[in-house]
Amino acid sequence: MEICKAISTGVRVMWSAGAPINTCNVTGIGLHGAASIDLPKAGDPVPTPAQPYQLH
Repeated sequence: MEICKAISTGVRVMWSAGAPINTCNVTGIGLHGAASIDLPKAGDPVPTPAQPYQLH
């Protein structure tokens, strides 16, 4: 999901260390102090079964 031109206001986050929020592919207002993270890695493809499922 891509979020562009987001406006974040009135958000209160309590944390002990590091960035208060992490973002990935997000732009907008109110994201001061947010850390950028890498896009999630795609999982392995689901193998095609040798025989298709047949509804009984």
